[in-house]
Amino acid sequence: MAKKDYSNDKERLDGYLSKIRKLFRSIGDSVSYLHKQNVVHGNLHLQCCGKFDDGWKLTGLIGAQSAGDPMLTSHMDNSVPPESVFFRGTRGQSGYLHDTIIASPAIDIWAFGKLMYEVLVGKPLLPRDLDKDIGEDQRYLNLLGRWNAENLASIVADIENSGNGTLAADLISHCLCQRPDLRPKKMDEILAHPYWSSSASQSRNSASAKKYGSTPTRRFYA
Repeated sequence: MAKKDYSNDKERLDGYLSKIRKLFRSIGDSVSYLHKQNVVHGNLHLQCCGKFDDGWKLTGLIGAQSAGDPMLTSHMDNSVPPESVFFRGTRGQSGYLHDTIIASPAIDIWAFGKLMYEVLVGKPLLPRDLDKDIGEDQRYLNLLGRWNAENLASIVADIENSGNGTLAADLISHCLCQRPDLRPKKMDEILAHPYWSSSASQSRNSASAKKYGSTPTRRFYA
């Protein structure tokens, strides 16, 4: 579902982004429903988002947990957030996955931001060796476990440079904060963001949003 190059055709670009936004919204609504049932999905990625009859629904729920219970990081695969990684060794250079972390909406919110970024920008959030499990991919673990403000600034630039604008950058960069306590607390906050109600062209050209983006005063609108 990588974005085609519509940079020279703004009408087609707006049409594409509007369709993708509807898809994201359907996925967000499904995640919000799970969270209201006190369930954390834990392995949210594009392959578990399927079209069934009249709408998009989530699959891959085996391994989902109640919020507050331990969740296996092996269940999360590509969706593991930075808090899943720890470092040890004489210089702390080797990254490892915790066997479990406590299930919380912050896990799905990280994964939702990651999914949005990868679809809108058309490349992985982090490079991965597909021949290895996540827990054996030292490069991936080192990058993920040391995720920081510079990474977020790069995310904002990637999103804006791909034609998606500052509203999308604001939403996604907050989902992808390293610390779970700095991410939106629940999916309903994400779904209240003006990204969903603006037109594609407004999302790119919003004058109010241009105060934020990659500046130190990033703002989450909800």
